[in-house]
Amino acid sequence: MLLTAAMFLTMILSACGNNSSSEANGKVTLTLFSTMSNSGGERKAFEEVIREFEKEHQQIRIDANFPGNSYEDMIRVKMGANDMPDLFDTWLGQTAL
Repeated sequence: MLLTAAMFLTMILSACGNNSSSEANGKVTLTLFSTMSNSGGERKAFEEVIREFEKEHQQIRIDANFPGNSYEDMIRVKMGANDMPDLFDTWLGQTAL
């Protein structure tokens, strides 16, 4: 599980956009929206991966959001407002043709 979360974080961080906020001291804050839930400890494992990543990359902070059931609506609103998070995950489930 932890390895899966680490691989997921690596993939999404490699696809970062330009929406991240940079501070004068060179630190960057990336906003992450995830579908991770509390079931099976997924969220705790993912938060641990984020903490480890931030330890190794002290110039980067991940502002993680786990909106639960409102995830899909929040992403749509953010798309409409041109205010997308730097990182997000998605699934094919309801959106697949």
